[in-house]
Amino acid sequence: MGPTPCRCYSKTTTPSLPLPSVSLWSFKSVENWYEITLDLCRRQAWYLSGPTLEPTTHLVHDLGFDSLDCLQLTIRLERGLGIEIPDQETQQWQTLAHVLASVERQLFPAPASSPVTSTSTSPAHDNQSGLSCRA
Repeated sequence: MGPTPCRCYSKTTTPSLPLPSVSLWSFKSVENWYEITLDLCRRQAWYLSGPTLEPTTHLVHDLGFDSLDCLQLTIRLERGLGIEIPDQETQQWQTLAHVLASVERQLFPAPASSPVTSTSTSPAHDNQSGLSCRA
């Protein structure tokens, strides 16, 4: 049995919690993006007391998220972190690990691989430099 969220207010009466004032650049220079992402998830879930959130925490089963909660979490993350998360990624979210992976991909994208190109104008088999056993 997973952790039970602490909801002191109903969703209709709970005021929106303010976003932390953080710039995108602080995430790229400081390794605190993980904790801030979890904090934004806690704020969305009104999970302000009780057990801590873990990457294995299920959004629907453990936190009681519905599609509107996921949309609001996406907006909170995008505004709070200065990123844009593609819709096809958010539709795959099941646990906080999925959310964290999406945020990490947006904050620290993998460098694009460039195709290997040759600067030589002659065919590779004609180049005999460095070949001591060529017949």
